[in-house]
Amino acid sequence: MCCVRFWIQTYSKSIVFILLIVVGLTDFLDGYFARKFNQVTRIGIFLDSAADKILMLFLFIGLIINYDLAIYLVFLMFSREIVVLLGRFFLYFWNKDVDIIKDIPVTFLGKMTTVFQLITIVFIIFGYCELFFIILTITLSILAAIHYIIKGIEFLYEKNRI
Repeated sequence: MCCVRFWIQTYSKSIVFILLIVVGLTDFLDGYFARKFNQVTRIGIFLDSAADKILMLFLFIGLIINYDLAIYLVFLMFSREIVVLLGRFFLYFWNKDVDIIKDIPVTFLGKMTTVFQLITIVFIIFGYCELFFIILTITLSILAAIHYIIKGIEFLYEKNRI
């Protein structure tokens, strides 16, 4: 047991990095094959999105606990996920016939934010240039959150729902 603990402590950063790569690759491949074989479903889109947000939340919680990252920085980096989640709930409760997944799809800015969130996590774990990536990720997260708010408002005006 002692050897296992030593091995995990010694290689934990590498293990986390490899797990992030595996998770990212499987997430990408899942979406790719779902689209390629026309197996995209509303529940699949929702569950994939929910799984991504849960993964990011736990990764950020790990950064708070293990790397003493300030909670407000994590909140700012996670702001897009919060805005998207609250926005989708709002749109659903505002008008139940809104297809919250298809009517406001993931944008390029949203995808780039996720990529930079993962890059930031890796750099924090390995301790390289983390401040630059934290600021970049916070900026992208806030811009993406604002972008999603604008898209939601535009959608409601287009459908004459407000």
